[in-house]
Formats: sequence, structure tokens, C-alpha cells
Amino acid sequence: MAKKTASVRQTSPYPTLAQTWSNRVVRGEFDNNWKTVAGPAGFVSYVAKLTGASVHVELGNGTEKRIFFKKGGVVTVGTGGVSLYSKPHITKTLGQGNVPNL
Repeated sequence: MAKKTASVRQTSPYPTLAQTWSNRVVRGEFDNNWKTVAGPAGFVSYVAKLTGASVHVELGNGTEKRIFFKKGGVVTVGTGGVSLYSKPHITKTLGQGNVPNL
């Protein structure tokens, strides 16, 4: 009988900035439920002050989305349309119904 071995998961020495990202954002608009903080070099981070905080983004292909976060959610924005989003969050393509419950 073969002996079972545990799998070893290696961790990165670099901190995780986000779990979702996009390099196609051409415009982003935050509601009033965010505070701005310094991000990593070349980036600015926005932290959700309340559950339900949202950002409206327009992608390079013209698609518009609204992204909803719980309190403490983070969006980190850099140059060239790069945006990093913490999880959990909910993304809705605009025109697809009502605002989701968080």
C-alpha cells in the first residue's frame, strides 16, 4: 500500500496586495465611503469605510461595472489602468438589475 504524504504549500515572501486584478480600467469613480491611503510605490490604495462601499469602473472595451465591498475592502490603483481588488467583493455589470446584498 502506498504511503500518503502531505502536500507542502510554499508561501511567497512578498505580501499579497489583492486577489483580483485588472489592467483594462480606463476610468474609476469611488462613492463617498472610501478613505485614501498610501499604497506600495507607484500605487494609491482606497479602503472601504462602510459595508456597501462601491466603485464604478469603465473598462477599455466600454463595459461598465460597479464593484461592491464590505467594510475594510481595499482597491489599489496604479498607472496604466492597473487595479487590484481585495476579496470578498461583488461585481455587477451595469444594466443587470438591482444592487446586490452584501
